[in-house]
Amino acid sequence: MISDPMLGRVLHDKYRIDGRLGAGGMATIYRATRLHIGDTVAIKVLHAEVIREPAFAERFRREAQAAARLKHPNVVAIYDFGVADETLYLVMELLEGQDLRTIIKDAGPLSAALAAEIVRQVCAALTEAHRQNIVHRDIKPANMSVESTPDGPRVKVLDFGIASLRSGNTFANLTQTGALLGTPAYMSPEQCLGEELDGRSDIYSLGIVLFEMLCGVAPFNSPTSTAVVMQHVQQAPPALRVLNASISPDVEAVVLRALAKAPQDRFQTARDFAEALTTAAAGPRLTLGPATVATPRFSPPPPDATMMQRPVGAPEPRPNRPSANGRAAGIAIGIGVALAAAVGAIVFQRPIFPAATPHSATPHSAAHRVANAVRVAAAVPASGHSAESRSALQMLEETRELDVLGSGGCASGAVMIRFKDDGTSGCAQLSPTRGPLESGVNVILLSVTATGRGRIFDLLYTDSGERTRFLGTLPGDGSGDLTVSLEGGYIVERNGPREKRSTVRDGRVVPLAVTFAGASNGADDVVRTYYSLWDAHRLPEAYGLLSNRYRTEHPYAAWASSHAGVVHISVQTSRTTDPMAVAVIVQSIDQTPYGTASSEYQGTWRAVYENGATRLDDVALTRIR
Repeated sequence: MISDPMLGRVLHDKYRIDGRLGAGGMATIYRATRLHIGDTVAIKVLHAEVIREPAFAERFRREAQAAARLKHPNVVAIYDFGVADETLYLVMELLEGQDLRTIIKDAGPLSAALAAEIVRQVCAALTEAHRQNIVHRDIKPANMSVESTPDGPRVKVLDFGIASLRSGNTFANLTQTGALLGTPAYMSPEQCLGEELDGRSDIYSLGIVLFEMLCGVAPFNSPTSTAVVMQHVQQAPPALRVLNASISPDVEAVVLRALAKAPQDRFQTARDFAEALTTAAAGPRLTLGPATVATPRFSPPPPDATMMQRPVGAPEPRPNRPSANGRAAGIAIGIGVALAAAVGAIVFQRPIFPAATPHSATPHSAAHRVANAVRVAAAVPASGHSAESRSALQMLEETRELDVLGSGGCASGAVMIRFKDDGTSGCAQLSPTRGPLESGVNVILLSVTATGRGRIFDLLYTDSGERTRFLGTLPGDGSGDLTVSLEGGYIVERNGPREKRSTVRDGRVVPLAVTFAGASNGADDVVRTYYSLWDAHRLPEAYGLLSNRYRTEHPYAAWASSHAGVVHISVQTSRTTDPMAVAVIVQSIDQTPYGTASSEYQGTWRAVYENGATRLDDVALTRIR
C-alpha cells in the first residue's frame, strides 16, 4: 500500500494533515488540525498536475477569494488559503454530514417535502452567491452535504472552485474560455455549448439534482459524456410521474420549469425556484430519516388525468370514485365544454374508471326509496315514459354517484344527470341496451349526450336480475364520435379509428383488445418504439411504455441498471393471431468487463391496454445465439 506523503505534514506551522477524506478531479481533501486553535478543519490540496499551468496560482487565489466572500449558513466556510513548497491548499470548514449523492444512492428517491427543504437551503446559498455575481457552475449531489439535526436537515453547498466572478461588465473567468468544466450529468444547455453563464445555469443544474432526488436517477443517462451533453441541449426530460407516480403534478411542473432549455423560460432567481417548490410540495419540513424516504410508487396509479397516487398513510379513496382517462398516449384529453340549457351546467367528458368494489344501486332503506320516488315524480312526470324508461330512470335515481335533475334541457326520452363529485352533466337516454357478455355477466348501457357534442360517454351497469350495480363510464374522445354496443358477447367501443373490445369479470371492466382502422398493430408499434428508445439510451421514456404491473415488479433503478450496459439493440417483429401479442427477435451488443459481446433472443411480448394506451406487460425470451 502506497502511503500518502501529505499525511503528517505541517503546512506553514499552522495545519497538520491527519487523514485523507477523499479525492476529486482537481484536488484531494484531508482532515487537518489547526495547531494554534486545536480544532479540526478540512484542507483541499490541489493535484500537482493541475498547478503546472502557469496562470493557475492566480486562478486559485481568485477561487479562494470568491469562496471566502460567501458568508452564509448554507455555504461551506473558507478560513484560509496558501502556497507551501509548491502545494496549493484551501482551508475549509469540516462537515459532519453525508453528501447528497450517497444519500440518494443508499436511500433511493426522497419524499417531496424533504427534497423541497434541501432545495430551499441550496437556493438560499445560491441567492447569496448570485447576489455577489458568483455562478457555481458545478451544482451536483456530491457538492451538497446534508446533516441530520434535531431541527431538520442542515444543508451546505461545497466547491465554488470553478465559479465565474463577474463585476459589472468585466468578467474574470476562473476557467478557460469555452472549457466545459462541470459534471456532464448536471450541466445546463448553455454550459454544454460553452456559452456565457449566469445564475439561471445553476437553477437548471439544481433542477437536475431535484429530479434525481425525486426519482432516484438523473433525467439524462448515456454511456458517453458527449451523448449526455447532447441530451441536455436537444432532448426533453422524461415525465417524472412515469418514474415515480407518487410525485404530484404541481411538483413535476416546478421541476420541468427549472429544466427548461432556454434560460428565460426557467425560474429567473433561486428564490423564485425555492418558493414555487415549497408551495407545490406543501409539506412540513422533515427530519432526515426513514419516514422521509419515498419508496418509488411503481404500483398501478389510478387512471386519472394527473396520474396522482394516494400518499403513503392517506386513507383509502372512496370506492367507485370516477377519475379521468387519457388518450392512447396516456395524457388526459381536452375537456369539451357545452352549456346545458336547463341548468346552465358545464358538460365535461366523463372518463372511465374501474369499480374497485361495485356496490348495489338498490336503496338501503324504505325511507330512501320513498325519498327517491318523490324526487323522481317531482323531476320527471311519469306520463310519456314507457315501463322500460321508468325502469332506467329508477336505476339512475338509485345510483349514488349522481343526481337526476329533471327532463328540462334534454330531448324527449332523456333526463339531465349530474355527477356529485365533479359536477359533470349530460342527458342520459332512457332507452337502455341490455345483453349478456361472454363472461356470463349481464350488462346494461345507458348513453349520455351533451348539447352540440352528441354521445360523450355511456353509463355501465351489471344486472343480476334482482339488482343492478353501477360500474363506471365508457368515454369518448370529446368529439361525440362515439358508439358503444354489445356485439358477440363483448362491449365494443368505437371512437374514430379506434375499436376497443372489453368484458366484465369480477365486477371490473377488462379490456381485451384495441385495434385501429387503417393503422398498424398498436402492440407491434409499441414494441418497436420500446427498443428504439432503449437503443438511444432514453431509458426513462422506454420504461414509460411498460405496464403498471411490470413496473411494480421491476422498479426503475434496478431495471435501468440492467439495461444501461447495452451498446446497441435492435428488434424484428411479426404479428400473431392475438393483436396484443408480438413475436420478436432481439439482437444486442452488450458491454462486458472484457469488451463487447453479441447475443440474439427470440420470444414474445404481450401487451395490455391501460390508462388509455397500449403498454408492454410481459415478455418471454429465449437466447438463441
